[in-house]
Amino acid sequence: VPAVEVSESDSQYTVTVEVPGARKEDVHVDLREGMLVIHGEKKSEREERKDKTHWVERTYGSFSRSFTLPPSAVSEELRASFKDGVLSIELPKKEEVKPRQISIK
Repeated sequence: VPAVEVSESDSQYTVTVEVPGARKEDVHVDLREGMLVIHGEKKSEREERKDKTHWVERTYGSFSRSFTLPPSAVSEELRASFKDGVLSIELPKKEEVKPRQISIK
């Protein structure tokens, strides 16, 4: 299960998922009935040869994480990016839920 960080600012929600060893093509982000679903597969292979020793290590596995979207999230404007094994998802908030200053008369 990849490590996930969810944060909130005045204007958006941000979800950061660490998937080291995964390629961009192997990670998928879906919206399903008010849920944000992140799933994919990690594959890695390491081979080492020393003298008379030949060592190969392979790791494979699929993962999936699901999050219920808050009513204030604008799912139609979701943005996702992937760089160096880190998936970043930004969900803007609806205008009416952003804090605003009210002047007193």
